[in-house]
Amino acid sequence: MRRFVFLLHYTWQWLAYYCRAKTIYNLQSPFLTELAQAVVEDRRRFYAFELVRGLRQIFAKDATPVTIQDIGAPSKVWSGSRRPISDIAKYNAISPATGEMLFRLANWLKPATMLELGTSLGLSAVYQSAAASQARFVTVEGHAELAAIARRTLGLAQLPQVEVLHASFSHALATYLPSFQRLDYLFIDGDHRYEPTIEYVWQCLPYAHENSVFVIADIHWSAEMNRAWRHLQALQEVSHSVDLFDIGLLFFRNGHLEKTHCSLIRYRHKPWRVGVF
Repeated sequence: MRRFVFLLHYTWQWLAYYCRAKTIYNLQSPFLTELAQAVVEDRRRFYAFELVRGLRQIFAKDATPVTIQDIGAPSKVWSGSRRPISDIAKYNAISPATGEMLFRLANWLKPATMLELGTSLGLSAVYQSAAASQARFVTVEGHAELAAIARRTLGLAQLPQVEVLHASFSHALATYLPSFQRLDYLFIDGDHRYEPTIEYVWQCLPYAHENSVFVIADIHWSAEMNRAWRHLQALQEVSHSVDLFDIGLLFFRNGHLEKTHCSLIRYRHKPWRVGVF
């Protein structure tokens, strides 16, 4: 029943997103047009995609149970505290489509400092760090067993520069944020509740700058996350917000006096959306 209710909510949210979404040909902002071209419309296949596909195949065969503590919002699919790695990879790990979009985003922006809240098995960290291998990348996971698995994942991917921290998000932000000085890239993919999501962004805002991006995962996962996304869009510091359905992007371009908010979809999914049509 829990899964059915979630699928019903998710389907309704996707239909609403689809109806309002624009394509690259509806955009007037040069910045958003460049983003759409580099992140949404780019169809090139990168080496990291095959790397993650191989890691997924390894996880799909791994029935080792992992203890999942009740830290953030409860799962919409599973109950109980023990889950096999294969199920975590199938239901909780980042999807290939979203992971590839994150790779393209990092590849486009080339951030020097990257922070991820919510490591899980480490697949999202592989996508992002592979796209910006020279960046300082810190990823935080609240579950001890998942943090250990993520370290092994990044070792297999030969990305030793990624630092995996086992800590609560609040503790990690209070402890490690000052060492960043400037935060180019933030990805929040954990604790899908309204108040914690807002609080994490508020803690990171003083480190944002003209070229920063904050990426919020699962913005339509629940009514609570919908509300959090609307709140974040309205922040005075945000100049552009982009709804890509599975993730939302927040930008802080100070030179733009008028806020720009849009939902964006690939042109091939709405080929009639050209110009004003």
